[in-house]
Amino acid sequence: MSQKIRKRTAIILLCLMLFPLFSSIRVAKAEELSQSAKAYVLIEAQTGQIIEAKNETEPLHGAGITKIMSFLLFFEALENGIVKMEDSVSVSAEAASKSGTSAFLDSGESHTFGDLLKAAIVGSANDATCALAEKIAGSESAFTEQMNQKAELLGIDAVFADCTGISTDSKASAQAFAVIASRLAKYSPFFEYSSCWTYSFVHNNGRETEITNSNTLVRDGTCDGMATGSTSEGGYHMIASAKSGGARFIFVILGEQNAANRSSCANKAISQAVATYGVKQIAQKDAKYKSVSVKGAENEEVDVYPSEDLSILYQKGEENDIQIQVEMDELILPLTQGQIVGKIIVNTPAGRQSVALEIRQDIDSKSIKGSAGKILRIWLFGLS
Repeated sequence: MSQKIRKRTAIILLCLMLFPLFSSIRVAKAEELSQSAKAYVLIEAQTGQIIEAKNETEPLHGAGITKIMSFLLFFEALENGIVKMEDSVSVSAEAASKSGTSAFLDSGESHTFGDLLKAAIVGSANDATCALAEKIAGSESAFTEQMNQKAELLGIDAVFADCTGISTDSKASAQAFAVIASRLAKYSPFFEYSSCWTYSFVHNNGRETEITNSNTLVRDGTCDGMATGSTSEGGYHMIASAKSGGARFIFVILGEQNAANRSSCANKAISQAVATYGVKQIAQKDAKYKSVSVKGAENEEVDVYPSEDLSILYQKGEENDIQIQVEMDELILPLTQGQIVGKIIVNTPAGRQSVALEIRQDIDSKSIKGSAGKILRIWLFGLS
């Protein structure tokens, strides 16, 4: 690789490393959403853009919304084949004895993973959440270790002491909860449960427990759920989410004075975001962006891919002001897999963003065998 290309590659990589910092800059300054809440943050999940926030980096006890990390690990376990929805889960005495919101499970009864998952998500059931955690990790303490390991991988400011949020030692910032919620939002089956308002959970002995979603915005149709929680000391908390076109808006509020304020603030934040912003997808990491010519290559063209997904948050009415340009390096053989060969630049009224373009294969000069074969075909048959 030439010195010029190496220098250009280093600059692009540096920009990519800095981009997460830039993406956390607020794109608008709105009137304070709540004066009484301890903290809140409103983000767009696909872009990671913070729209509005207050005290968003202070770790606080989120009570029941702590389960958002448990939910994320449950769906990752399903995705990785560690468990299946139809797997049987036996409720331990420890799980059945959990205080706070519950599905009133009996020790020793068994349910499918999917049935308990629905109870945990819709009803914020601590007993169901603990039973699921034990199924995956063998014990709640082992599962809690997985939660903290995941927090470290995500690079968020969060510490978990249990899988339910009962322990006041579990703390996370509003921004950390928003990151977790954004990851969870990638699993669409989650919203099939979280958007449910009420249903009857049937126990092994035929007894039924009516489970109702504590997120009243689900009933009103403002959002498709995420999680709620509260304590007398810490106040009322909520993670609310709504999808609008290609955008998904997530609002986290911690330490509001009462449940009514919590819901009205979330309703205001989500409604304003839906009315004001949209998202335009520019590039997908796993989708070919274009093919470019390479002199001397066997096939004379190479496919280039974005190194990361790139989507742009814009204010509605500014769609036509988004300008996209592509810069490509001169491609000189040989080329190596993962080599940066250009970038996509997006200019918007809010600023500039970019993503590198890379190749996904090694490409050498034409082989002697291939070149000779082509010459022979031309000589014998007049074919090129």
